[in-house]
Amino acid sequence: MQLTELDGTVLNAAWSVEQDGDLLAIILESAGGKTKTGASRNSDYTRALVLLISRLRELGAVIEDALVDSAQTASLNEADRRLIDTPLPLATTTASDEEIRLLLTRKQGRIGMHPDARKSGNERKRLRLRVAVPGYTPELLARDLSGDVESPVEKMLLSLDALNVQRSPDGTTKRHQPLTLLWAIGRAVEGKARQVPWREARTAITSLIDDFGHPTDSPKNAHLPFLALAGSGLWELSATPPAKGKHGDPRLRWLNAHPETTGGLTEESHQLFTGSRLAVSTAVDRLLLDHFDGTDERPLLTAVGLGTTALAVEARRRTAYTGKLGYDVVVLRRGEQHVLRRLLLARGASQCALCGAELPERLLVAAHIKKRTACDERERRDLDNVAMLACTLGCDSLYEHGYIGISDDGVVELSPELIGHPHLNEHARRLAGRPVAAWTGSSRDYFAWHAANVFRAQARDEPRQDG
Repeated sequence: MQLTELDGTVLNAAWSVEQDGDLLAIILESAGGKTKTGASRNSDYTRALVLLISRLRELGAVIEDALVDSAQTASLNEADRRLIDTPLPLATTTASDEEIRLLLTRKQGRIGMHPDARKSGNERKRLRLRVAVPGYTPELLARDLSGDVESPVEKMLLSLDALNVQRSPDGTTKRHQPLTLLWAIGRAVEGKARQVPWREARTAITSLIDDFGHPTDSPKNAHLPFLALAGSGLWELSATPPAKGKHGDPRLRWLNAHPETTGGLTEESHQLFTGSRLAVSTAVDRLLLDHFDGTDERPLLTAVGLGTTALAVEARRRTAYTGKLGYDVVVLRRGEQHVLRRLLLARGASQCALCGAELPERLLVAAHIKKRTACDERERRDLDNVAMLACTLGCDSLYEHGYIGISDDGVVELSPELIGHPHLNEHARRLAGRPVAAWTGSSRDYFAWHAANVFRAQARDEPRQDG
């Protein structure tokens, strides 16, 4: 079975998952020696083990036992092959992924060796991790641990990134749709019905907006996310509502006249959230970080039926810091940034592709020109063209959130939405009309995707309907 890193790199490490009594066992094959082709056998053993620990942490797993499982030690009692003394609850332990990896490998060298042996043996032996991950089968756990770049989790994240949420006058995103999605995900986790009649959904969504929305988010508008989410790819309705029309919105009247109309997650999304704890923690983390800055998350998650997810979300963030973001650079996106960054910096000038400023290397990040979640495998491997250096002084965020875009002839354009944000507009004006160094014939299509899907070419806010 393959293990894939966030940048699409497939590790040279053989592993598998099987049932082991009441637990699941992850078997990581040993490293060392050569294969028939002359290549080193399982040379990415260490990287693979750290990655497995990181993803198990995101799932809230407990490592109940860890054993050397090699043929040479098969005659030994389990007590003589054991690598840990007590279970490791990954969601709550303060040990980093690397510290846990060392705990599991350092003891291996003496296992199976003669007591008088002067040197330790191989510290990358065949390893059996017995883990508790409630609700998982071997097949589901293998899928979530594998990191397949085309996984349903990646597709779900793309849909979340593309949510067309309205904005309040202060520039914050309205929380109607995020709250409704959290509520629907919570229903999936609790095993409740996928589709919910409008009369029931109205009560739940109204209460959530009232309790956790921005002050400008009106509980009277519970019908807006119920209807609008149908365009997200994550949600569906049992009937098609009327068009909004140029003079007034008849949809609320229509819904109230047809309270039996149901809405909820699509079958594909519902199955994903009921079958994958990783999908739940990933989606919840993304929604909270994007739309609920400054909110006390625990009461919110409890209110939507996701109270048990809080630990997994916190573990995910802690993992991201200690495992993937702990480099001597400023990394604003995902773990593969360091790969792209090395390549981009190797080209010469430490210069932001958008503002042109020459800056210390640690103030530049490798920014995907086209969102990584929207790239297919070929595009993700097109490291020469899919990314650019962008500075952390503002250019990276302005581009990522669509406040600037790149025209078809390679110059910076400003979003009309900036007019409503004077400070941001003043900061961005200096970029208008600048030629973008990273724009080439090979990267042109990536910039075009951003212009069509992210750039705020027109004001996205609908007229305010709050009472």
